[in-house]
Amino acid sequence: MKYIIANFKMNATEELINHFLNNLISFDEQKLTIGLAPGDLYLKTFVDLSQTKKVKLYAQNPSAYSKGPYTGQISCLQLLDSNIKNTLVGHSEIRIDCSQSIIDQKTKICMDLLDQVIICIGEPLDVYEQKKSLSFVLSQLANVINYKGLKKIIIAYEPIWAIGTNLTLDLKHINHMIEGIKTYLYNCTGLNIPILYGGSVNANNIKELCTQKLIDGFLIGNASLDVNNFNQIINACK
Repeated sequence: MKYIIANFKMNATEELINHFLNNLISFDEQKLTIGLAPGDLYLKTFVDLSQTKKVKLYAQNPSAYSKGPYTGQISCLQLLDSNIKNTLVGHSEIRIDCSQSIIDQKTKICMDLLDQVIICIGEPLDVYEQKKSLSFVLSQLANVINYKGLKKIIIAYEPIWAIGTNLTLDLKHINHMIEGIKTYLYNCTGLNIPILYGGSVNANNIKELCTQKLIDGFLIGNASLDVNNFNQIINACK
């Protein structure tokens, strides 16, 4: 199974989401899971259409709390009330304003209550340049391995320095990181947890990335906003 997840971040409109879902090419559900994180405002609106199109909907940033006086936040219980059962957690753009402790709280409650949790990890440029990338991202998973619901998780490795850039892919580094993450998780949990890659994945580099057997799928940002580009990515992964 390969996973191809579109993260619209804060770029969505109803028109864009409708166009995206209605123009996706067909795919084999037994081989591909296609997901969309459209922005939490639009999740309930597109539950029915996404199910018709066989696309999983994902929240982008659930609260670390199940309920209470947390103005502007959305809890996992509220997501479930809207029939949303999957989420991203810990994206680097969220981590700017959240401590690792809060990310861990979010992750734990999501793993307790939801069906699938994509945990985003990644290192900044200075850590990469110091060749400390693997130890850095494993520290982001140090508490996760002790939580219940480990079969629900997918890891998305996104080097922060590669997100939203046109930097040349370092396939050797990507493979080193994904192999290290897989080995760590297997040694700690006994599970083969899927690892996605994110970081300027697009229609131009997807074929090269698909040759890397350790990668279980992709978390795609800007390139997912154009459904034609996204369809090219799906085709490359078939």
